[in-house]
Amino acid sequence: MTDPSAFLEQVLINLVAAPTFVALVSLVPQPWRQRSMAVVLFGASTSYLTGGLGLAEVPFALAIVALAVAGWRCVPAIGVGWIVHAICDLVHHTIGAPMVAIWPLSSFGCAVFDPLIAIWFLLDAPSMKQLALRWGATT
Repeated sequence: MTDPSAFLEQVLINLVAAPTFVALVSLVPQPWRQRSMAVVLFGASTSYLTGGLGLAEVPFALAIVALAVAGWRCVPAIGVGWIVHAICDLVHHTIGAPMVAIWPLSSFGCAVFDPLIAIWFLLDAPSMKQLALRWGATT
């Protein structure tokens, strides 16, 4: 059984990692930001194909691939893809088949990280400057 403090550690690490990821990726100018993140999501679609669900992995992977392709034209589709990936993360964590076999909480950590970055994509992946302008306009 995993120590409960290890779960808290994963949450805290990913609460820092996700905004850091967003800040760094937001430096990439559009359309390269959108295109490169669609490619990253496409790559993530394969992360569980050798996992513990056998052929049941395929529909999840195909859904993520379809969302990555849609993300080439529609940034929020990338966000939906990361939400689907987070669901896969939770399933794999629950069944004890983590993404990285030697890191038992790898899928749990991803299940924290993925929805956090998905929010940014659902907001159309704005740059940090655009986010600052949005926040400044509402305060």
